[in-house]
Amino acid sequence: MTEENVICSSDESSLVRRQLSALRLGGQTRIHFVRESDSRRRLILSTLARLPVRAHLYRVEGLDAHTSRDLCLKGIVADAAALGIGRLILEADVTVIRHDLRTIQQSVYERGLGPTFRYAHERPASEPLLWAADAILWSYTKGGDWLRRIAPMVSTTKLLLP
Repeated sequence: MTEENVICSSDESSLVRRQLSALRLGGQTRIHFVRESDSRRRLILSTLARLPVRAHLYRVEGLDAHTSRDLCLKGIVADAAALGIGRLILEADVTVIRHDLRTIQQSVYERGLGPTFRYAHERPASEPLLWAADAILWSYTKGGDWLRRIAPMVSTTKLLLP
């Protein structure tokens, strides 16, 4: 399982949201990389490469989906604490929200982050930053030239172990 975390400063998040929103085609409520043509994918990635976006990728191998997701979320919270990041946005998936919240709350407590650290689940149509995460993860899993295109945006790739 691979989880992704895309980082941009709060000062720059409005710019990233605007630029990504401008890339939507008529009728699109969001950018979903699996549904885009290769030419659109190249355009989106070249736009992302010019924006202040950095990704941290987290991988877990050989474990069930819940355990893998827990490890990734714990890694994301740990890195957010180390980097001074105050907000985490995850894609809303009703099948994991309650479980995610417990894992995140526990990790936030263990790291002593307190009430200054905020986190939320958002629908992709309402949060363009999730589109960046989707594009980077899709490209990472496809490899080849797609991986080359996102390489400048990927700060770290971590293999997490239980």
